[in-house]
Amino acid sequence: MLRRPFVWLACSFIIGVIGAYWSYQDWMSYMILFFIVAIVGGVVYYHQARGLLLTIVCLGFLLGAMRISFAEWDAEAEMRATAVEDKRLVQMTGEIITDPVIDGDQISFILRLQKSQRIQVRIYLKTESEWKQAHQLRRKMMISLDAQLQQPSLARNPYGFDYRAYLKQKNIYWVGYSDQFESLDIIASQPTHIQRQLDELRRGLATQIKSLFPTPYEGFIQGILLGYRNQVDPELIEIYQNLGIIHVLAISGLHVGVLIGILYFILKKLGLAREHAAWLVMISLPIYVILTGAGIPVIRAAIMGGFVLLSVALNRWKDPLSFLAIALLCQLIWNPYQLFQAGFQLSYAITTSLILVVNRVDFQEKKIKNRLYQAVFVTIVAQVSSFPFLLYHFNQFSMVAWACNLLFVPIFSGIIFPLAWLSVCMSFISFDLGGFIAKVLIFLLSLFDQLATWVDGMPGLQYAWATPSLAWFSLYAFAILYIGLAWNQYFYDWKKHVLRAMICFVLVMGSFIAFSNPKQIGTKVTFLDVGQGDCTVIETQDGKVILVDGGGKPFYAQAKWKQRNHPFEVGHDVVFPFLKASGINKIDYLIMTHGDYDHIGGLQAIAERIPITTVIRNNQLPIHSSEQKLMATLRDQGSSIKVPQLGLKEVIEPGIEWEFLHPSMKRDDHNQIRTNNQSIVFMMNLYSSKLLMTGDIEVDAEKEINARWQLPRVDVLKVAHHGSATSTQNDWVNRLRPQHAIISVGQHNRYQHPSPEVLTRLTSVNANIWRTDEQGAIVIHFDETGYNIQPNIVKSTE
Repeated sequence: MLRRPFVWLACSFIIGVIGAYWSYQDWMSYMILFFIVAIVGGVVYYHQARGLLLTIVCLGFLLGAMRISFAEWDAEAEMRATAVEDKRLVQMTGEIITDPVIDGDQISFILRLQKSQRIQVRIYLKTESEWKQAHQLRRKMMISLDAQLQQPSLARNPYGFDYRAYLKQKNIYWVGYSDQFESLDIIASQPTHIQRQLDELRRGLATQIKSLFPTPYEGFIQGILLGYRNQVDPELIEIYQNLGIIHVLAISGLHVGVLIGILYFILKKLGLAREHAAWLVMISLPIYVILTGAGIPVIRAAIMGGFVLLSVALNRWKDPLSFLAIALLCQLIWNPYQLFQAGFQLSYAITTSLILVVNRVDFQEKKIKNRLYQAVFVTIVAQVSSFPFLLYHFNQFSMVAWACNLLFVPIFSGIIFPLAWLSVCMSFISFDLGGFIAKVLIFLLSLFDQLATWVDGMPGLQYAWATPSLAWFSLYAFAILYIGLAWNQYFYDWKKHVLRAMICFVLVMGSFIAFSNPKQIGTKVTFLDVGQGDCTVIETQDGKVILVDGGGKPFYAQAKWKQRNHPFEVGHDVVFPFLKASGINKIDYLIMTHGDYDHIGGLQAIAERIPITTVIRNNQLPIHSSEQKLMATLRDQGSSIKVPQLGLKEVIEPGIEWEFLHPSMKRDDHNQIRTNNQSIVFMMNLYSSKLLMTGDIEVDAEKEINARWQLPRVDVLKVAHHGSATSTQNDWVNRLRPQHAIISVGQHNRYQHPSPEVLTRLTSVNANIWRTDEQGAIVIHFDETGYNIQPNIVKSTE
């Protein structure tokens, strides 16, 4: 067991990081214990020649606990050092420490202040002249800038992106927003700095790629060669992600290994001795890491490759597992928060599995001559090891991921990646020759893009899974560990243990399939924060899903320089991720309250990704092209489209029924511009509670509903039209007297919703007011005993 001390140290280090992160954090205490254990363990081993393994494990645990505790302490110290009034306008002076990224009318970079604090800066550009000037900003420039400092936003929806936690992993605790580019002054610059030179080399290579490859292939090549992920076509990213092969679109550890092998081979063919070739390749690795953006898998592969090359140069024994453990320790000591990142977990899990399992198989034996068998075996091991991490972070696993990886990964890593580098390098010698190779690549890529698009279009290949329980993850880890130990012959009669481990693994997977997306108790209603819009997801106890509207942000034609590579889209970036993380693979009812873009704009992305059984909408003709496109998509999908019959109570399942109250069946062809008062209004009886959904109705519709129906007092009212003063009048509020009022409204919206008058009216009847702009998504759990309301952001910090 002492053959690999770094492996034991790395494993205990991970346990220490996790343990301290979720419990006791006092880095001084851990440091004192570290030295005590080191001294005691050293003395015992010196005198009795035992206890070394236990000492290593304890030291690793304490080192990991000390490192994460110090990081948390340092985070608090950084917060205190940069503490200012939130949203305060300040003048910042500091050095740009990352290569600035321009995306449409926005430029972003990290600024290190004079006291070493790091600020994420985002500058909004107002004119094309500013956009051109922004392209002159470089790393290692000292600048001053007027900006509004804000704390990064928390996750505003369940399962949403937590920007604050993301930046904390980079030791950043404030974001500086500015639309005053004219206030930026360049104080000093360091054009000869090595990082600046590498940035210029990277930029030059990107320009050369752009001249060789047309759109969209230029973005793909820049991604796999230089790490420019934001240049890859968004549609291509989604297709490859659905198929479980997204890693081929970026620089991976496998690419680094291929490049090391190619360089080493070329240097050997040029006549260099093995040791000299190894030293030259090893020296070039740090340059390549920085040149490609220093991603986690690249750093991991570079460290491992460096140690392998060092072993070759020194003619020493090579142990990939120990090298992997050293790489892990280096990366986590540098930044322990990397342990919680998906890329880090996937990179190390897959690599560890391949080292432990694949290396035990002799593919040169007569029984296993077929290289296809080797490829299948490697692919299965990689898929099994990555499966729980894909579930946890992405809630999605493709049924054909193993087959796509088997086909795409070898070709992309072994053929396309080397040919891409060959094309770029040869173009500096002969542009025509480089261009010819590029044309061959374009032909290959177009074939694979067509194949990927065709496979992605097959129904039923992608399935969303709700995040499994911690107990299931523990069982899965046990089964995989058992297989690994048995396969590596850690047990007597190891073949029997391998069989038992396989049976254990099958039982764990069977339990996952049997109990995935478990039945919930009661009904959950989630008012998602979609900005200035409406979107509500209702999940019933029997598994039915009702989606009411889908939010949406109007699209305006922009000048080319303003257009972003990956523009934000509510349906794709907010609603669909929530549905996927909730394990929702089908929508039983889609209710389109009316045709305004802030209610249906996000539904196009949903209709293209999730089957919808029944669509309920008003009787008005679609007005805007976006609504017409949506209805065409729904019809092509086979959705049943219905207009609700007023007054008919329909039981959805035991304990749940709804009744539609508005609008009437009569079509108003003369009022096709303003659709608010044609909104669908319906009452839901959820066990013993009442929920009223109101769309965007205004005073006229409120009067009509009051005159037609004897409305009871409601428990929860979805306030109409985002709290506009044209809705929620006194008569309406006094009739309903809601206990709780939900206002779906965007932060700092230009309409200044919700109206103070509406808030006053609701307060006058003692309604509790919940707002998505202040509290994020509002989640309500209904059951036979009543209901419970929980905002996603318990206490607003903005």
